[in-house]
Amino acid sequence: MTDTPATLSALLASRICHDLISPLGAIGNGVELLEMSGTAPGPELSLISDSVRNATARVRFFRVAFGAASADQQIALREVKDILTEWRAGGRLEVIWRGDAPVQRGVAKLAFLLLLAMES
Repeated sequence: MTDTPATLSALLASRICHDLISPLGAIGNGVELLEMSGTAPGPELSLISDSVRNATARVRFFRVAFGAASADQQIALREVKDILTEWRAGGRLEVIWRGDAPVQRGVAKLAFLLLLAMES
């Protein structure tokens, strides 16, 4: 990677997304344990669970859209489809990604940025 402001921004975005995923996962695990404990599920638990799921989906999406990527880096097709499915859940867009091979990270990044523009 070259030392440019864009590279620094991408590295910073990657780091922020990385740092946010861990606590979101911990909250999700805590909610799952509460659900398994046998206590009566209430609207509060559903709200927390839905919020964590939505936040995690957006952070994963943002990591691809804004994060650092080398020119030869690839993302598994299954991961791209999973990220898009989770990100668009309840949204206005329907995204169909066709293909059967890993995706170049730069291509996925461009597509995700275009989807953000279309969403707005």
